[in-house]
Amino acid sequence: MSTLRCNLGVDMKNNLQIKRDEVACQITKIRIRNANGFFTDGVQAVCSKCGQMSDSYGTGEKSIKRCLAVLHDTCLNNEDNFYIVEKE
Repeated sequence: MSTLRCNLGVDMKNNLQIKRDEVACQITKIRIRNANGFFTDGVQAVCSKCGQMSDSYGTGEKSIKRCLAVLHDTCLNNEDNFYIVEKE
C-alpha cells in the first residue's frame, strides 16, 4: 500500500515553496557485489508508485537516505516526489 501525503519543499533558485508528494518506499537488506567482485551488505529501496529501484552499500540510515535521494533524482516519470521509508 502506498502512502501519498503533501509535503512542502523549497525551490532555492526562486525562493518559493512548492508542493511535493510523499511516496513510501519499501527498504530491503540485500547483498551487493562490489568493485572487487566480493559481496557486501547493502540496502535496496523500491518506489511504491512505479517500482523504480535504488541500491546502496551499507545498511545504516545514511545508506537508506542515499537510496531515497537517488530515487528522487532518477524518477522514471520525472516527478518531484519526496521519498520516505514505508511504515510497517
